[in-house]
Amino acid sequence: MANTQPRKPKGERNCEVCGDAFPYYHVNQVRCKTCQYDYWLRKNREKRWEIECKECGTEFLAKNPDRSRCDYCQQYIECRVCGEVAERVAHTQYYCSKECLQLTQQDSFYGGNYSKVMKRDGFQCRRCGGQDRLAVHHIDHSGEGLKDGRANNDMDNLIVLCTSCHTTYHQRVARILVQRYMDEAKGILSDFLEDEQCR
Repeated sequence: MANTQPRKPKGERNCEVCGDAFPYYHVNQVRCKTCQYDYWLRKNREKRWEIECKECGTEFLAKNPDRSRCDYCQQYIECRVCGEVAERVAHTQYYCSKECLQLTQQDSFYGGNYSKVMKRDGFQCRRCGGQDRLAVHHIDHSGEGLKDGRANNDMDNLIVLCTSCHTTYHQRVARILVQRYMDEAKGILSDFLEDEQCR
């Protein structure tokens, strides 16, 4: 059966810090409870480093000098695209979802304006209002395969369309261009047949 009797002090002595008398339980105890707690706090505080959080800028104490985020930023993130707060899953996570991550990856193809255009148009298609499978369209068609700085990535030249509307638009433009080409080709052929210099 366990002994439930409270432990009796071995005697009383004066605290070496404050001088008050206190009951001691072992020979090496030289401080009262209050001074011992203060000593423990100072001792542990000396082992910590004061670091500025790279995310929010607040200063915090950390045992690891290589740590760069405070406790809050270690657990939560503020999405760099939409600004929503989400729970951090990976150490290098800066976005709340795969969609926001894709926005930043697409920025390199649109002069850094992809996510800005998405925000401006409310993350929805300007034609049908759909919010799934969105794409950014160059109004003057300057973005088709042009990666050497010739693409016109101005905000006024970019518009958000869903994949369905985007495909439908390009199909209509293609039909118009083909019809125009056919009409011009017929005209060129008739001029060619009537040209006497070719006979």
